[in-house]
Amino acid sequence: MDILRIRKYEGNWPYWVIAGGVLLSLFGGLVIGVFVLLCGVYAASAREVVSCCPKCGYYFKAYLPDQGREE
Repeated sequence: MDILRIRKYEGNWPYWVIAGGVLLSLFGGLVIGVFVLLCGVYAASAREVVSCCPKCGYYFKAYLPDQGREE
């Protein structure tokens, strides 16, 4: 099994949400615009760790223990 870090949300919609948040902040409500902007930034940067089979491509969410830094 391969351990991969992939995007949590697929597609380009997080970038459209960021653009909408910027426009809303400039021309509409500042509070709602900043909230929409922050939601878009989170969605664009969210990643998750999955295990993937190299033969068949099946993947599932991997629950890995936190590993300390080895020196």
